[in-house]
Amino acid sequence: MTAAEIKFIKKLHQKKYRKEEQKYFVEGRKLYEEALKNCPDLIESVYYTKSEDQPENQKNSELISEKEMSRISALKNPSPFLVLLKMSPLNLTNSNRSLFLEDIKDPGNMGTIIRSADWFGIEKIYVSSECVDLYNPKVIQATMGSFFRVNFEETTATELASQSIPLYGATLDGESIHTIEFPDEVCLVIGNESKGIQENTAELLTRKIFIPGKGKAESLNASVAAGIVLFAMNR
Repeated sequence: MTAAEIKFIKKLHQKKYRKEEQKYFVEGRKLYEEALKNCPDLIESVYYTKSEDQPENQKNSELISEKEMSRISALKNPSPFLVLLKMSPLNLTNSNRSLFLEDIKDPGNMGTIIRSADWFGIEKIYVSSECVDLYNPKVIQATMGSFFRVNFEETTATELASQSIPLYGATLDGESIHTIEFPDEVCLVIGNESKGIQENTAELLTRKIFIPGKGKAESLNASVAAGIVLFAMNR
């Protein structure tokens, strides 16, 4: 690798530069294969450390040393694969069901929610400006490839409400998910891990949803709550 290539990829570890360059990277053979399957046109370069792993029919691929990989990787134990991609919306069919994630801060939670959304066929995820960066390597790693099957858009609950999209929010004072029938068009709102849905957003909800439990825990993890409600939506 050239010094310029190493410097460029290391800059992409930071959100500021990812946004400026409109590029990001993913690591691991699994994520490379998912990118190749779902958005091959967005792949800019592939770096690999084992000659037997050379990608077939991949023009911009480069064999590099393990030392070079460790310099550009965001992982403690670098993978033999790192892929550089361009940021761009995916060509997906329109879906009447979506998610709005408000101020989700933890990369693991965000990645897990994206993965759950993909499992239940949700192709559109709206996020608030205070959410963790979607292109954070830890977020993408946690999606296990689902990142390449979902479109994202930054917006506000106010904007969604102005479009007459029904907003169903997961709260601690709503109706039981056991009794709710979800409409064909609906946007599920999941709030911050510790604070939940903001008060001004709660006022915009079409319906509040509650996940009944039997134990003494005060609340559920945001990604767990999202998965349970997504399951209820798809009963």
